Amino acid sequence: MSKGYFTFAQYSKKFGDYPRMAYALALSLKASQTKGPSDLTVGMTEEDLEKLPKHYLDVFDVKIIPWTDEAVMHNWKLQNEWKVYHMTPYDETIKLDADMLFTTDVNYYWEIMKARNFPIGVCNKIHTFRDTVGDDTYYRRGFSENQFYNAYSALTYFKKSKEALLFYLQVEDIYRDWEKYSNEFMRINTNDVAYTDEVYGMAIRLLGWENKV
Repeated sequence: MSKGYFTFAQYSKKFGDYPRMAYALALSLKASQTKGPSDLTVGMTEEDLEKLPKHYLDVFDVKIIPWTDEAVMHNWKLQNEWKVYHMTPYDETIKLDADMLFTTDVNYYWEIMKARNFPIGVCNKIHTFRDTVGDDTYYRRGFSENQFYNAYSALTYFKKSKEALLFYLQVEDIYRDWEKYSNEFMRINTNDVAYTDEVYGMAIRLLGWENKV
């Protein structure tokens, strides 16, 4: 069964060169993941691919974002994130953000997920570099106020399955109709557009999967 990492990396005039970040991410995976998968697939548009330095393709594979580019009108390119289920070439995927680096082998992630009885896992707690639990209450008050799962979408595992498909269909629907969903299910909303962490947190709440993922 194939396993690998996936991220999206689209060029943004305001927020930076995400394909370059994905290149650094891919190099860090290859340097650190000595016991498990190190392959990275990057989702981008045909236009992004035309700008891409050719040597980047030595360290990661590219999948072209299908259908239309939902993020074309946005500076922060989040709107295609729901397509990861349809784009990943792997049976088991760990979805990352492009602006990440790996310095140690995390092959045990795959073993932990294999031992669970649910094909989706979404990070809900962070640790500092001192390995203490990070206090995110100041920045994430909306998650508790809105009764959302405290999702960090930058580290999401899923296995191809009916549950994972259902999850990403729910995520798609929230992205497509953010105004309706935010008005109905958010007491606090400071975002004029959908951000992936909130979308994941809302989707998990609506599916009733807080204790499963």
